[in-house]
Amino acid sequence: MTYEKVTIEPKTIVGVKERTSNLEEQEYEGAKIPSLWRAYFQSSILDPIPNEVLDTPPYAVYFNYEDGARAKYDVLVGAEVSSTKGLGSDYVSIVLEGGVYLRFDAKGEMPNTTVDLWAKIWRFFEKNSEHTRTFGTDFEVYTGEDEVSIYIGIRA
Repeated sequence: MTYEKVTIEPKTIVGVKERTSNLEEQEYEGAKIPSLWRAYFQSSILDPIPNEVLDTPPYAVYFNYEDGARAKYDVLVGAEVSSTKGLGSDYVSIVLEGGVYLRFDAKGEMPNTTVDLWAKIWRFFEKNSEHTRTFGTDFEVYTGEDEVSIYIGIRA
């Protein structure tokens, strides 16, 4: 599996949020992330995010991990903003932690490509002791209709 080590500057992402777990997401009826994407796209059409950075790609940010990848976490689907001023009550903001990340890229049919890439990333960290996850903020960036980059925070 190929990846690139990158340094990310903090940036603010605004969107809609849910609390979930990998177990819930594996069950069709319990999955919250698909409905979160629908809510984000409906909200951004009806009530655009104030101060959204022009041509920003969609983000999914994972944070507030209870117990690493085994328990509950928050996920926010949104876009980068230059400021949180004028933010309506429908939206939540999170600052991506600055620091060192591993970036994993994939291209293919969504959402299957993203799900498959996450499975490979989990296996990578189970087998690889060279890098330790921080479980601060991890995120997906959708750079095209069939392209995703997943950034996993690691200890420098």
